[in-house]
Amino acid sequence: MAFSTIGGASTGGSAETPSGGAGSSGHEGVDDQSSSNDDQITIKDGEVVINDDSDDLDFRVESNGNANMLVVDGGTNRVGVGGAPSASTLEVVGDGTDGQELFGVYEGTSARLAVEGDFNTSGNPIIVKSSSGTIGSIFTTTTPRKVNIGGTSEPGAMFEITGDSSDGQELLAFTEGGNDRLSFQCDFGSAGNPVTIKSDVINPIMKWETTTGNIGVGVSPATPAEKLVVDGAVALKSQGSAPSATSGYAKLYSASSLDSDIVFLLHGQGSDDDADPEDFVDSSSNELVPSAVVGNCVIDTSQYTIGGSSSIYFPGATDHLTYADSEAWTFPGDFTIDFFCRFETTVPNVAVILGATANSGEVWRIQRYEGGGVWQFSAGSGFSPHYSFTSSVSADTWYHIAVTRSNGTIRFFQAGTQIGSDTAANTTTLNNPGLYVGRDHTAVESMDGWLQEIRITNNKALWTSNFTPPTTASGSSAELYTLDAAGYATKISPHSSEGEWEFYSKNQKTGKTVRINMEEVVRDLGQLTGKNYIKDE
Repeated sequence: MAFSTIGGASTGGSAETPSGGAGSSGHEGVDDQSSSNDDQITIKDGEVVINDDSDDLDFRVESNGNANMLVVDGGTNRVGVGGAPSASTLEVVGDGTDGQELFGVYEGTSARLAVEGDFNTSGNPIIVKSSSGTIGSIFTTTTPRKVNIGGTSEPGAMFEITGDSSDGQELLAFTEGGNDRLSFQCDFGSAGNPVTIKSDVINPIMKWETTTGNIGVGVSPATPAEKLVVDGAVALKSQGSAPSATSGYAKLYSASSLDSDIVFLLHGQGSDDDADPEDFVDSSSNELVPSAVVGNCVIDTSQYTIGGSSSIYFPGATDHLTYADSEAWTFPGDFTIDFFCRFETTVPNVAVILGATANSGEVWRIQRYEGGGVWQFSAGSGFSPHYSFTSSVSADTWYHIAVTRSNGTIRFFQAGTQIGSDTAANTTTLNNPGLYVGRDHTAVESMDGWLQEIRITNNKALWTSNFTPPTTASGSSAELYTLDAAGYATKISPHSSEGEWEFYSKNQKTGKTVRINMEEVVRDLGQLTGKNYIKDE
C-alpha cells in the first residue's frame, strides 16, 4: 500500500513517502494487513480517498457493539448504515427491536422528522414522527400493506387517518394554492362525532354524524335532525324502469313516462354507419326488431335534430326498413303518426315516408308528392281514399310532420301548423299489416334523406290544432314517482309527457294502471257544481 504521509513532520516541507509494498506502514496506529500493492488509502492535500484504484474493496467502520456501523460494499456499489447493505444503494439496517430510531432530521435536540422501525411488532411498522408526536405509520408486512396517518396502530383499511379526538381537526384536504377545494373535518369531541365535508366556498357540503347515522347535505346549521336533511334541490336521474317493491320501505324515484298508446317509436340513435337490425329496434313497449334492413340505410351522426346525436339515412332507391305484421298499427279510431324528416339536395318527385300493408290489400301510407306540392295520406284498399294537403318544403331542412285523426277528421301538420283537414271514415282497420319505413310495399317510390323520431300513437290524436313541435325525444322526460311496499307506483308529477294534467297510478304486481285526465275531471265537476276550479294566475 502506497500512501502519502499520515502522521509526523517531514523535513524541508516535502511529504514523507514510505517505501510501500504489501504489509508495510511507517505510521503509528495503522495496521496494514493487506497483501496488495494497490493504493487503498490515499491522502492528498484536499481530500482523503479510500480505494483510489476502484478495486472490489469494502470499507467498514465499527462502533461499540456494532461491527458494521458503516459499510461500503465496493463490489455492489452500496452503502449500509447499521449493517451490510443487501438491496439498496443506501440502506439503514435495524437490529430487530422496537422503538429503534433509524433516521432523523434534528434541530438541536428536537426531531423535526424521524423514522422509527418497530420490527418486533406485528406488521413490522415503520413509524414517521417528530418531537411533537406521530406523523404516520406504514405497515410493511401486512396483506395488503397499510398506512395510518396520525397513528401507530394497525389500521383496518389500507389507508386510515387517525384524529386526536378534538373538534375542528381537518384531516384531509384537496387544495389549489391556499384554497380548500374539498376538505374533511372531524369533530370527535362533539355529540354524534360528526365528519364534515366542506370547501372554502361551501361549508358544509355534507355533515355525517357517525354515531347516529344522520346525514345533512348542504345544511346550515349543519346538524341534521333526521336521518337525511337536505337544504336545496335534489336531482334524481331518470331510470329506465321502476324499482321493485321492498317490504317495509317506500321509495321515491324518477322515471321517463312513455305514453302506453305509443305503439311504435324509432329514435334513430346510434353510432355512425350502424346498419344491423338491432340498431333499429322500436323503443315502444312492443320492442319490435326490423325483419329486414334493405339497401344502404344506416345510422348517420352528421344529421340530427332533437333528442340525440344521429338520425337514419335513406340514400333512396330501395333502401328501407321492414317490420313484421303487427296489430300495433291497425287504427280502429283516433291515431297520430309523426316524425322529423329532411330531404337531401333536392326534394324527390315522390318520397314515401311510411307505409303499412296487409295481406287483404288494404294499406296506408304517408308520402311527399313534390310534383303536386302536397303531402298525401292514403288509407284503405288500393291507397283509397286519398287525402292531399298543400305545402312547400326545401331540401336540407328539418321538418316535423304529423297526421292525426280525431272523431273522423284527418288533420295534417307541418312544423306544428295545420295545413289542411278532411273528413275520413272513423276506421282504418288493417288485418295485421307489415310496416315499411322509407318506402311502401310497392317499392316504386322511396325516401331520399333522413328520418328521426318516427312515432305511431294509436287510439289518440295528439293534436287537433296548431302546436309547438316536440323539442325533446319521446320518453326523455323525468317524472317523479313514489312506490309503496305493496308495489303501487303513483306519479307525483302532475303532467304527462304530452303536457296533459293527469293522475297516474300503477300496481307493479298486477300491471294494472289508472290514468285519469284531471283537466277533464275538473271541467266536468265544474259543470255539475257551477264552480270554476281552475285558476289561471
